[in-house]
Amino acid sequence: NRYIKEHTYIEQWEEGKSFYTRTTIITPKGDLTKLDRKDEWLNTVWHIEHLIKSDEDIDRYLSIPDDLQPVDTTRLKEQDEQLGEKGILLISIEDPLCIAAELFEFGDFTVKAFTDKEMFMKIMDKAFEQQMFFLEDMLQKGAGPLFRIVGPEYATPPFLPIQYFHDLVCRYDSKMISIIHDYGQYARIHCHGRIKDALPHIAEMGADAIDPVEAPPSGDIMLSDVKMLYGDKLCL
Repeated sequence: NRYIKEHTYIEQWEEGKSFYTRTTIITPKGDLTKLDRKDEWLNTVWHIEHLIKSDEDIDRYLSIPDDLQPVDTTRLKEQDEQLGEKGILLISIEDPLCIAAELFEFGDFTVKAFTDKEMFMKIMDKAFEQQMFFLEDMLQKGAGPLFRIVGPEYATPPFLPIQYFHDLVCRYDSKMISIIHDYGQYARIHCHGRIKDALPHIAEMGADAIDPVEAPPSGDIMLSDVKMLYGDKLCL
């Protein structure tokens, strides 16, 4: 997004052995800010403050113009040539739920999605238009053959009731899968955790594959059961 690039300001500083980064996006309706911390001894970025912390921040986020730019696929082509016949490229892309959820502190996300789904889905609608633009642009330029769609786990128990999976995942991801198939490529769903009740929806969307399949206690279904139920529909 060219608007975001041109209206984003970054401040960095060090405290002890921790490095802080404050990011400010100037929107037509006011500033959005987030604060991240990275510790010297650990390769993890901690999100101290998230971009959306209030309903006013949602309005600010929605006011950001959709000034989208084409994707530079040069690196993908170079990697494909280097890979040759030794494997295939996998391209990860966030779905609208992943983008929307990670704008919030995790607890705030679950509460907003559960109690004000209509407003939450306005954020997702904006993210969907953006991701479909990027996805089709990559596909037109020959990217593939495998696309990994990341984010559906945010709508699985215990985070949200499985009844939310259709509106927050299928409504959007099915269209992403469809356009990937239109270009003769493959779509893989990335979904951690308790996937047992989500599997019928994932299969119905037409996904070609899923990762991971986690046994209890992390997940709620055994690999052998998934193979028996969906092994003829999904690559596991």
